[in-house]
Amino acid sequence: MRILSFTVASQQQNSKETSNLQNETAINIPLPQRVKIIMTSALDDPRTVIKALFESDANSYLTKPVTVQNIGDELRNLKLIS
Repeated sequence: MRILSFTVASQQQNSKETSNLQNETAINIPLPQRVKIIMTSALDDPRTVIKALFESDANSYLTKPVTVQNIGDELRNLKLIS
């Protein structure tokens, strides 16, 4: 499992980068093995969350502050750990 992290940037820039990452890695890779993206942000209003997930193709969205428990739960939901 590889963990990637983006520096603080505009939400739009990070959305473009995550979409590009998903598109590049999707070629010839079976669905269960594709890159999983967990987006983190301090923004927690429902519209922002839905928009961010839709525009970025992220698999999950966590609001800050992120805890070890939150990350573990999301990794289990994505079937990356048991």
